[in-house]
Amino acid sequence: MAAVAAALGTSSELLSRWLALASQTGAYCIEDGGAGTVQVMLEGSDWNPYGFRYALNGKPAGLALLEHEVKTGGIENTDTRVEPVFGRWFYFESRR
Repeated sequence: MAAVAAALGTSSELLSRWLALASQTGAYCIEDGGAGTVQVMLEGSDWNPYGFRYALNGKPAGLALLEHEVKTGGIENTDTRVEPVFGRWFYFESRR
């Protein structure tokens, strides 16, 4: 665990805490969503992805992007639904 944490630039304790949280919430994939956003996909969404997108603090382009996705229905040719949840959190559904 220490080698993985070091490669990620974090501590073993913080990595363990995030892995436990992901396990408890059903998150199976946390990835860079681009433009200052993070995408969290939930268990069971491997064929039709769904989950949450978060606009990072201090990254106004990320929040603007997600708000734009709400207005336009998501990323062209990918998302089928994007809705605001609370603050900087947004729910999404996609198709493969």
